[in-house]
Amino acid sequence: MPISSAVDHQRRLITHTQTDPMTFEDMRAAIDRQWADQTWAYAVLWDARALAAAVPMGELRRLSVYIEGVGAGHTRGPVGIFIAATADTVRTGIEYASGSGRSRELELLLNQGQMDAWLARHAIRRSD
Repeated sequence: MPISSAVDHQRRLITHTQTDPMTFEDMRAAIDRQWADQTWAYAVLWDARALAAAVPMGELRRLSVYIEGVGAGHTRGPVGIFIAATADTVRTGIEYASGSGRSRELELLLNQGQMDAWLARHAIRRSD
């Protein structure tokens, strides 16, 4: 499976760990599940460090359009994308973030410290 997912309801956090090969269909299925599980407002961490290369920009654009359609005006939780800090993945990540229209809710994470800080801000344990 190119994506393994874990949901932590106490922290309102979904973690997707991506491996090769990654396709639009794989990412779409993860988005569909989030919508079906009524966890749209949860924080989402995409751990893409294991990917050998950046997901093609065309597939990421399709994903962005798909997410906008699925959400239909509902507020989506913050998204963190933990990537290997290579020139290609950083360039693709910046292009995706700026083109998605969600740049203030989408954060590229380049190291463990950034990921830990993102989790501290967005995945706070609740005592529901």
